[in-house]
Amino acid sequence: MRLEQGRILYAKRCAVCHGVVMEGMTFPHPDKAGKLAVPALDETGRAWRYPDSLLYPRVRYGDHFLASKVSTWKMPAFRYTLNDAETWIVIDYIKSYWSEDVRQKQIEATVRMKRVEELGKW
Repeated sequence: MRLEQGRILYAKRCAVCHGVVMEGMTFPHPDKAGKLAVPALDETGRAWRYPDSLLYPRVRYGDHFLASKVSTWKMPAFRYTLNDAETWIVIDYIKSYWSEDVRQKQIEATVRMKRVEELGKW
């Protein structure tokens, strides 16, 4: 049920830019500098390299500052169209496309970031 909800939310909110099968937008665009269009969210992309503490705010609040340096396209904020639970449902749906090995690497990145955050509290 959760993955089906994620599929529906992804189709409504994300697929227009990131592609139906998370392939990203790789066709030519106005930027002649060779910057990325919209990154893939499957294993060929870089989303799996980020811990949850970076994935969630990127979906929730957008990525305008960073995106302006990396891409001609801007990641919009979905905080007004997805609630907290729906944001995690979409993220979990995206993760379901990754192999077990890649999901494990993303979990390790999340755990490492939590440890860094805990050390920062000292």
